[in-house]
Amino acid sequence: SFAAIRQAFELLCQERKAQYDRLVPQRAEQVRDYVQAHFCEYSLTQQAVAERFDMTASSMSKLFKSAYGVNFVDYLRNIRVDRAKELMAGGMTNLAQIAKAVGYENDLTFKRAFQKCETLTPHAYLLERARAAHRGVFH
Repeated sequence: SFAAIRQAFELLCQERKAQYDRLVPQRAEQVRDYVQAHFCEYSLTQQAVAERFDMTASSMSKLFKSAYGVNFVDYLRNIRVDRAKELMAGGMTNLAQIAKAVGYENDLTFKRAFQKCETLTPHAYLLERARAAHRGVFH
C-alpha cells in the first residue's frame, strides 16, 4: 500500500540523515587536518580542497561552518595569518618571504588578508611589535 511505501521511505530518510550526522564531524576533521598540513601551499584553495574530498566547494564550506563556526576561506586566512605572526615573532621581517612561506603567491594578497584579520597591515604590525619590544612588552 501507499502508506507502507511512504513509511519505508521516511524510515530510509531518517537512517540516511543519522548516518550523515555521524559522518559530518569526522569529515570536517579530515578537511581541517588536511588544511593544517597544507596551508602553506599556494594551490590550496576552497575548490582544490573540495575536489580532494569529493565535495562541491559550497557543501565543503557549509560542512566546515557547521563543524567549526567559521567558513573555509576565513579559516584558511586565519591559519595563514597566525603562522605569519609566528614567523614575525621569530624575527622574520621580509614581507614577501613571509607571504610565500604562509601560502600567498604575492605580498599584496598577503597584506590584504593580514589586515582583514588584524586590522593592521603586516608592516604596521611589525612596527607595533618593535615598539612593544622596546618597551619590554613582548619577550
